[in-house]
Amino acid sequence: IGRPVAGMRAYVLDGHLGLVPEGVVGELYLGGVGLARGYLGRGGQTAARFVADRYGGGGGRLYRTGDLVRRRGDGELEYVGRRDGQVKVRGYRIEVGEVEAALLKSGHVVSCAVVARDDRLIGYAVGSGDGAGLRDDLRRELPGHLVPSVVVWLEALPVTPSGKVDRGALPAVTGAVEGVAYRAPRDRTELSLQQIWRAVLPVDDIGISDNFFDLGGHSLLAISLINRCNRAFHADLPLRILFEQPNIEGLAKALRGRQQPRAFSPLVALQPDGFKPPLFCIHPAGGTVFCYMHLARALAPDQPVYGLQASGLEVGEALPRSIAEMAEQYLQSIRAVRPHGPYHLLGWSFGGIVAHAIASRLRRDGETVALLALLDAAAPQPGGTPPDDGTVMAELANMLALAGPGSAPTSPTENIADLTRIVRDSGMFPSDFTAAQTERLLAVYELTVRLPLGHRPEHFDGTAHLFVAGDSSDPEPLAASWAPFVGDTVATVIPCSHERMTAPKAAGEIAAVLAALVRSEIPPPDQQLVAAK
Repeated sequence: IGRPVAGMRAYVLDGHLGLVPEGVVGELYLGGVGLARGYLGRGGQTAARFVADRYGGGGGRLYRTGDLVRRRGDGELEYVGRRDGQVKVRGYRIEVGEVEAALLKSGHVVSCAVVARDDRLIGYAVGSGDGAGLRDDLRRELPGHLVPSVVVWLEALPVTPSGKVDRGALPAVTGAVEGVAYRAPRDRTELSLQQIWRAVLPVDDIGISDNFFDLGGHSLLAISLINRCNRAFHADLPLRILFEQPNIEGLAKALRGRQQPRAFSPLVALQPDGFKPPLFCIHPAGGTVFCYMHLARALAPDQPVYGLQASGLEVGEALPRSIAEMAEQYLQSIRAVRPHGPYHLLGWSFGGIVAHAIASRLRRDGETVALLALLDAAAPQPGGTPPDDGTVMAELANMLALAGPGSAPTSPTENIADLTRIVRDSGMFPSDFTAAQTERLLAVYELTVRLPLGHRPEHFDGTAHLFVAGDSSDPEPLAASWAPFVGDTVATVIPCSHERMTAPKAAGEIAAVLAALVRSEIPPPDQQLVAAK
């Protein structure tokens, strides 16, 4: 901010009104010709802001600006921040102005604000760039405890009527580190760890790649987290593992192989919290349910979401012999969570056939099925010719490639080693997925291809809500396939391919429709209370 104008004097003082050395941050005091005598009619405010000038002589006064500055070697004053901007985060006293000054120096930021929330330092920036790259720049400028754990990019900072930054109006941050793409859990271990991290950290949406310390974690929280992990997994992980593997993906890799075998249960709690009737999502071909993580994340945090995973993916699990047997097994698990309706069921592709079978069985028992959602699922056509083993393997490989980040078909697949590589590259399974696990995945996938050929659906007397992949653009064939087996159909077209129905963008659009459908089934709070009594 340069030097004092003619006739004015500037002093950089500490809390005891002593001069601070060159380069040290202090508060800026101004004195000299033209300085006001005080605030009109405000004696208390005048006493707080105007102090005796012990350096200029003559009984004058100095004005306490509240600005934090440092004097450089060339005599110029460098603005650091405001004294009233001091915050405390994890025991450190931090001048947010100093962090804001570093943000502005990066060259990518035109305006910014830094606040402390939930024991984390949060940066808000207007400009161009990405959060991860900017935080790397800040690490070269600032001590570690001054680097914001999250940088949020805004189109503009909110301001008060007087034009100052309205820090109270800055948006809340409930997600992971900006600039790091959210990656959902891909197996039960990663899902369990995510739920433990949520209990320890002040963050809701934690991806498996997010760094524990970037999310506000520190040594005391690290002890708590490792203790919880050891109790949950019956392990003895040392504290240092969190510094070596500071994300869920790495920690899960360290835990795999140390876990005790567990009794099979098809039920996977993707999002167990909330008072609403749960949404039960039945696995597609392949048998896993972690494809629904983006959907669970897109729904409201008080909407419980459970997945029904296929038997046979783990060692020693038997494969079901029919869709009816599979539906009965899943229904037992559903009733363990929710003994009576209303029930909300969803299935993608093959999962839609099983969801319909469960809905039909529930209606036969006199239960209410408030929602049957079928994601690009066609009714089965009994009597077809089952594909050979090579075709099944190629179909699975192609499905994984199209559903993965590359969205490109694969080259021909001839053996388990090739398929294992494709499984890992898809990003849908952990990187340490083994050939033995691939063989079980292939067996379950082959089962889901063959079982519909011998299945004749019962009639479900309710409405089937169809979500049709927009690549086909015509919902009529899908609706027509279900017409003999449901009371009515309502179709919504989602602009995506069949393989991308549960990818983040499509999942968000589906979640918006589902939320409206589920909301229409929930009675108001006063009626809920009467029902409970």
